Amino acid sequence: MAQTAPTPYLAARSIVSFAEDIGGSDNCSAVVVPLAGWAKREGIDSTRERREWRRKEVEGMSSKLVRR
Repeated sequence: MAQTAPTPYLAARSIVSFAEDIGGSDNCSAVVVPLAGWAKREGIDSTRERREWRRKEVEGMSSKLVRR
């Protein structure tokens, strides 16, 4: 998720949003540390399909079943 974000701030926001989407109900936070080469990232997002599957799985769940 961080790999596709243009800035560390947006990467952290994306991670927190995903956690909230799948039922995180406590105070979520993320720290993304931009290492050397941040602007030169290459490669594919190999977890996108898994994340989308997880989102779909929790959509139909009762709020009592969603992980808190």
